Amino acid sequence: MLPDCKYRGKELSPGQFDCSCPHLIHFRGYVTEKTCNECFIPKGEGVDPATLKKATDTTSCTLRGEQLRLEDCKSCEGNVRVKVFACPLFSECTIRPVEEVEHACTTCLERQPDS
Repeated sequence: MLPDCKYRGKELSPGQFDCSCPHLIHFRGYVTEKTCNECFIPKGEGVDPATLKKATDTTSCTLRGEQLRLEDCKSCEGNVRVKVFACPLFSECTIRPVEEVEHACTTCLERQPDS
């Protein structure tokens, strides 16, 4: 059973749903049940800046620089691209771990959270 979410639309095919979340980058036009269950946006919440900041604070880092490129994610389900950022410690990083880029903010012991 999927949690309530105001962004999830109709079921396009078994286990694949339309998603209008403005914070999710998905190029295939749908999300899977797995994506919905792992989503960091509080279910049923609107796009309130305070709510979004609270939901994303665990990934903030003052060291993370400009976006360098979008990288095809071969370890992700479907056709997904992840943002790769400049990092003064490791040259480059992503926000969440993927096989294609070695360092990720959510697992970094050197991460410097925004205050």
